[in-house]
Amino acid sequence: MSLEKNVKRQQDALKGIVDKYIAPTMKELDFKKKNRRFTKEDDPYMKELNVYSSRWNTSDEVNFVIELFVYDNVGKEIAASRIKRDNGKEKWYTLTSSVEPDILGEEILYDVLNYAVPFFEKY
Repeated sequence: MSLEKNVKRQQDALKGIVDKYIAPTMKELDFKKKNRRFTKEDDPYMKELNVYSSRWNTSDEVNFVIELFVYDNVGKEIAASRIKRDNGKEKWYTLTSSVEPDILGEEILYDVLNYAVPFFEKY
């Protein structure tokens, strides 16, 4: 199998995780989805959750992180973060053929509910 097809298969698995686990929660919070980016106008702020993939992904491994942003009404960034581990370091997720997407999806959902949602609630 070609490198491109294998990477695409992992990206499709990531898309499935986003659609099944992140999108419903963000929709309940009135965020609008475009690809792997979710935004919400919440006067006077614009809130954004973005699933950012590493540019170093390979045929065997797709790494990604969840970024959080808050902008003021003129588009100036006033807060930014990434979902963090308990030790305070950025939490990069890894998707490989040996990772069960639903188990990873549940972990991501937990992190969105317990880190991203409280982050946005501050604004």
